[in-house]
Amino acid sequence: TGGQVLVIMTITNTGGSDLTYNLSFSAFDPGILLCASQPPAGYCIPTYSSACSSDDYIENFNFNTFSRLNSGCNGQANNYIYDPAVVTAVIQGGSYPLSMQGGASYDQGFGVWIDYNRDGDFADAGEFVYASPVDGTQLFSTTIAIPAGAVSGQTRLRVRCRYNNTVTSGQYCTNFSYGETE
Repeated sequence: TGGQVLVIMTITNTGGSDLTYNLSFSAFDPGILLCASQPPAGYCIPTYSSACSSDDYIENFNFNTFSRLNSGCNGQANNYIYDPAVVTAVIQGGSYPLSMQGGASYDQGFGVWIDYNRDGDFADAGEFVYASPVDGTQLFSTTIAIPAGAVSGQTRLRVRCRYNNTVTSGQYCTNFSYGETE
């Protein structure tokens, strides 16, 4: 709370019993970059022409320690949801797993952006971190390398799906007919 992340780890001592320690670090410690919480203001809100309840949505999404499984349609206006309570900590220069999947009925293409310079948009070079190679219902997976020059502090990650088509770098706020944005 209050700009901090709580990490709970278990350390086994030589006596064979488990010891539990609470370790907290500031979100603004050098070398720590948090994705998806308390970002700069001003991000555009993408829109869709049709509600995501038609099975055109992000069903499963994982990035580093964050996991949103079996989430279905978010039910929000414009098929867009932003949850400031969702966070994960990453370190500049580190590499982290990323995976996503749409609903079972319709092919979805995916795009993922991270606002590495914390300027309130996803338009800068290198901020488009993943595009699914095709649209489909399968699980798409990759590894994301956080640039050494990423600005420390809280920022935003955006994932979009689009029915029956892939997503390109400039489409972080483009209106689509079917899909979802988180």
